[in-house]
Amino acid sequence: HSFPTRRSSDLIVMVGLAVWAHSFCRSTLAFYDGLASSYKVPLKVFIWQPGTSNRDTVGYSHNEFSHIDYRFISNNRVDALGLIERYKDWHHIFGTYQKGDLFREILLRTEKLGCKAAIASEAPSNMAPPPISIVKSVYLTTILKYKVRSQINAADFIINFSGDADVKLRSIGWKKNNIINCGYYSPPLLESAFTT
Repeated sequence: HSFPTRRSSDLIVMVGLAVWAHSFCRSTLAFYDGLASSYKVPLKVFIWQPGTSNRDTVGYSHNEFSHIDYRFISNNRVDALGLIERYKDWHHIFGTYQKGDLFREILLRTEKLGCKAAIASEAPSNMAPPPISIVKSVYLTTILKYKVRSQINAADFIINFSGDADVKLRSIGWKKNNIINCGYYSPPLLESAFTT
């Protein structure tokens, strides 16, 4: 698996990493930050849903990701289309492809622009209580694979945040060789310390 790249003589160079994130999730933001750092490229994060309402009450700091260039897009189609055009030479990762019609559309737009894109997401899961779990099970096994078919085809691969649990990913159309099994976890809170 490889990210889209620009070739400079015989050296492959990554220009930058643009992430279309589902929410302001500290675990995934830290993952994307680490990924960009490891490739030594600039990072821009475009966030669909804020999800920041209770950060202070659970000990998170608003300064934790102040070094990351992020902005909230919500459902601003004009803004999102302008950003995908501006960063079409960058590598793109989508943190949502099942929800959020705008981000699902933007993922398809990367394919039309000749960009290459990846998805980073957990495998579909069914944690609903009965009887809702029965309805969701039918949805996951029948409707979802048709809903995400175009998005799966537009992406080069998926970073499976559910570790090696990829059976449900394959059941909705992902091929085994397009799944990168990967776990993730939250970094320590700022000013926290490990104890034994």
